[in-house]
Amino acid sequence: MLVLFETPAGFALFKVQDEGKLDKVKDPWKEFTTSDSARKVVELKAFNKFENTSDALSDATLIIDSKPSKGLRKFLQKHCEGETLAVADSKLGNAITEKLISLKINCLHNSAVMELMRGLRNQLTELISGLGAQDLGPMSLLLTLPTGYLPFVDTMIVQAIGLLDDLDKELNTYAMRVLEWYGWHFPELTEIVTDNIHYAKVAKMMGNRTNAVNLDFSEILSDDEVEAQLKEAAVISMGTEVSELDLLNIRELCDQVLSLSEYRAQLFDYLRSRMNTISPTLTTLVGELVGARLIAHGGSLVNLAKQPGSTIQILGAEKALFRALKTKHATPKYGLIYHASLIGQAAPKHKGKISRSLAAKTALAIRYDALGDGEDNSIGLESRIKFDEAEWIIRIRRVLDEDTELDDDSQPISIFDVPKPLLCSKPEAYIPQLVAIGPYHHRRRELRDMEMYKLCAARRAQSHLPDKNLKQLVDIFAALEYRIRAHYHRHLSVSNETLAWMMAIDVSFLLEFLQTFSRNEQQRRTLQRIPSRMSHLVDPSRRTSSRSMVLHDIVKLENQIPLFLLVKAMDTRSCRSSGGGAGAAQPVVSSMLAGFFHEVSTFEGMASPCTDDVSRHAHLLDFLYTSMVPCCVVEGSDDTTEQADDGSHHVKRAALLPVTELLIRCGAKFLSMVADFMVRIVSRFASAIPCVSVIARPIEQLTSSQTQRGSQARRKADASCSPRSENVSPLADEIAVPCVAELVYSGVKFVPANGGLADIEFCAAAATLHLPVIRVDGMSETVLRNLVAYEAASVGCCTLVLARYVELMNGIIDTDEDARLLRESGVIRSHMKNDQEVAELWNGMTRSVRLTRVAALDRVIDGLNRHHSSCWKVRVRSFLKEQEVLGSREMVACVTLLLLVLFLSLQLFCVARGGSIPASHGMARRTGAA
Repeated sequence: MLVLFETPAGFALFKVQDEGKLDKVKDPWKEFTTSDSARKVVELKAFNKFENTSDALSDATLIIDSKPSKGLRKFLQKHCEGETLAVADSKLGNAITEKLISLKINCLHNSAVMELMRGLRNQLTELISGLGAQDLGPMSLLLTLPTGYLPFVDTMIVQAIGLLDDLDKELNTYAMRVLEWYGWHFPELTEIVTDNIHYAKVAKMMGNRTNAVNLDFSEILSDDEVEAQLKEAAVISMGTEVSELDLLNIRELCDQVLSLSEYRAQLFDYLRSRMNTISPTLTTLVGELVGARLIAHGGSLVNLAKQPGSTIQILGAEKALFRALKTKHATPKYGLIYHASLIGQAAPKHKGKISRSLAAKTALAIRYDALGDGEDNSIGLESRIKFDEAEWIIRIRRVLDEDTELDDDSQPISIFDVPKPLLCSKPEAYIPQLVAIGPYHHRRRELRDMEMYKLCAARRAQSHLPDKNLKQLVDIFAALEYRIRAHYHRHLSVSNETLAWMMAIDVSFLLEFLQTFSRNEQQRRTLQRIPSRMSHLVDPSRRTSSRSMVLHDIVKLENQIPLFLLVKAMDTRSCRSSGGGAGAAQPVVSSMLAGFFHEVSTFEGMASPCTDDVSRHAHLLDFLYTSMVPCCVVEGSDDTTEQADDGSHHVKRAALLPVTELLIRCGAKFLSMVADFMVRIVSRFASAIPCVSVIARPIEQLTSSQTQRGSQARRKADASCSPRSENVSPLADEIAVPCVAELVYSGVKFVPANGGLADIEFCAAAATLHLPVIRVDGMSETVLRNLVAYEAASVGCCTLVLARYVELMNGIIDTDEDARLLRESGVIRSHMKNDQEVAELWNGMTRSVRLTRVAALDRVIDGLNRHHSSCWKVRVRSFLKEQEVLGSREMVACVTLLLLVLFLSLQLFCVARGGSIPASHGMARRTGAA
């Protein structure tokens, strides 16, 4: 009896040594446990090797269809005439008997033959010499066959994608259980480590939170700041204590999470390789996951290739389709194909068109993969490139067809990232801590707790809309996509639909919060219907910490949204409530902004801001900056105005001014040289006298230092008068100013001014410094820091007025004594615990990203420095400190010499008046006694 065995390398024909022995053995495959025992059962008679891959492909294709190929028929005619042939496929045996009837071959197929085939498969490499394992591998020929003839390969993909979805569900369930279980012991870790896999690794490695200080998490956490924050939180954690048995079970659960994640990654790599091998064109077009789900939903790749593009488009949305047909509504536009990246990048109103075109291309790709002869993904790449180009063309056409102004002059950027020099000083003053407004911090995990409150506000807001559906507001914002995106400096990667929903929810929450500052009684009555769980956020009568934190967050630079969206939302509400026009919301928003300004503004005594035209403000922070920083405080504005007003008078004096200034400077320089010459002559004669030389040296140093100071002052004055100094940033020594205590010592008085930055003035005649009254509390630092950051990012090359004011206050406040003096003078209205906190607040304020000149404030700083340096008490004290005279021997000798001269002068005066020495009275008393 002969045995026909098909291998990927060719056809093998084995001769059975003892047929009767096989009938007696219960399990014939056990005779093939070793190569020696296998050779006793069967012997290789002949082997027909495939010449090339095409021959192997054609022969294997016919074998799968139970048809003998031409090469197999020739092989059997040569070696099997009149023999009994054992085959693995009964249909193939019948075909061989019919095709080769003249050879009288008796084909046999039963369970014993299948057991024999099983044994041959185990020892195939030993029985056939000259062939390696790579030639006989089970997938060496399988992957070269057309996938239409291999339905079980589709089954592998179907099973893999199903298992991948199950693993995702189980992995999320286990990860949430780890977060909840270990959170009882270390609840702060959830906010620090946001990734589930990293959380499981950290929990497994740390165990008890007290071990965190001595562990190194650098292999798990790449950021050193996160690791330091973790160790700090472990020391002060509020979690409960757990036993070692509990930690042991938590670690076992962490092992399960980590093992599942590793297996999930391996399974995804396997699915990717299978999809790239079986269906490369479909994978390139829609991705591995979407392609695998389409194959799983269709049953196989061949079944999917039989479907038209319209069926592939809605595949997975059968329930919605039949529901729409039954209720006579619009049918769905997409099913599983919606998750393809090409559709996700499209605008909402173009998703239907893109899905229809993509479904047609996907149908062609599936047919090419299932029935074509190509093995590359060139068609998929070409189709994807065409789709990218089509999406770009659609987007460009939409921009050109709309009436939206895209010029930089009409809509400047107004929402920026905080400059890094400012952000590094105190990040919590610039990054929101409780609520995210806008797209910059929308995806932060630690801010998701406020999403529930924002959604509650959006649910209440939609009841005020005409259709009582928030989708109406979303559609309005979606039409303003480019105007919204133009406000942001950073590129927004979210889609238009996501951006519109985000803005609608944030605007609803922000309007509800700003209503607490309104002075309209009707709006305040509306607030009475707010649920009790929201009252701690929006109730104006309750000064809670949550409300204060929300107020802190909405004034931060990276947490802003365009202000015109608030007006649009209020206009939509007004159309329903009163039937008003587009401008009905202007007074309502103006009332909110006016109350908000008085609540947040740090300068007291300022007039109410002008809120007649709300549209001219970009956002809330821009409204605060425009209201607090006057436009009149501009560098060089006074000088240019005076020059413009005087006109011809300056032209007439233009020729006389250089001559007059030259004569005055020459005269002053000549007098200074004469005075210096006389002082040097006198000091030279005085140095020749031994006793007077001690006094002459300090006097000479004092005069020389005053001369140097005068020359430096003249050089600074010349530099400030030069025309190019206006565009040059000031030096570090030019912004130095004495502290408040030093200025008070030199006779300067601090007087509160009723106004803002425009009222800062120093009167040299009365030695009085007028400063605006500023309120210092927990809100002041956040407001000032973000205003300075907004000024530095938006003003550009113009003057940084507010930053210059902060530098001035930072310079004059050094200690708590300086803060106390300003508080007692009425310049600072402090709501802090003590003066030390006020001083630390101002000292913590860093300068802006660059130094700048502000004419009004520069004159104040220059006047203070001149007054302080001209005070005689300050001169004497500084001279004594610089020369260290008080502890020197020269000073002791000088004082001794002055006392000696004083006593000698007194004695000479007495001799000249009395004619005798006063000691003669003692001589007379001794003579009388004798």
